[in-house]
Amino acid sequence: MRILDVFSSGTESESPHYLAVLMSDGEVDGKHSLTVIGQFDNNEFEQQVFSWTSGIPQSLVHGSFIGIRPGDQTRKYFAVVTKSPGHVLVFENIIPDGARIGETPVYSEPVSFDIEDGAGSAVTAYEDFILKTIEQGDVIYISYPDTGVVRSYTPSFEALSSVH
Repeated sequence: MRILDVFSSGTESESPHYLAVLMSDGEVDGKHSLTVIGQFDNNEFEQQVFSWTSGIPQSLVHGSFIGIRPGDQTRKYFAVVTKSPGHVLVFENIIPDGARIGETPVYSEPVSFDIEDGAGSAVTAYEDFILKTIEQGDVIYISYPDTGVVRSYTPSFEALSSVH
């Protein structure tokens, strides 16, 4: 397996501290994993490893996606975009309600929703002009290199729970 993408958060004066590593063997029905290593206030480390076999991961996206937990856009999630077949795996941050912003995230098993085949790279971006409501947050922009098209996706709880 090889490393496809890495995301880290935290500095000496800023918490939470965690590192996420997306890995894949590059095969459609191969081995893929997301490892999240968190450092807690007591300097203990905890590691979460998620693995799956469907799709070829392309990008690791980090953000507070619209609709997953309306009204709490400080809670950060991970999403893994796969190229073939096209879908996004969303790893929800399940730290307890009322937790401090600086607490190290804990992630649930991923939930999948479909996107069009041919997805390439992805980024998350704050888009206050997409929804003029309290549910403002991030969206995922996904490029389709074969066509030159860039599409935006706004994951919602309903969309996530309807695709298995």
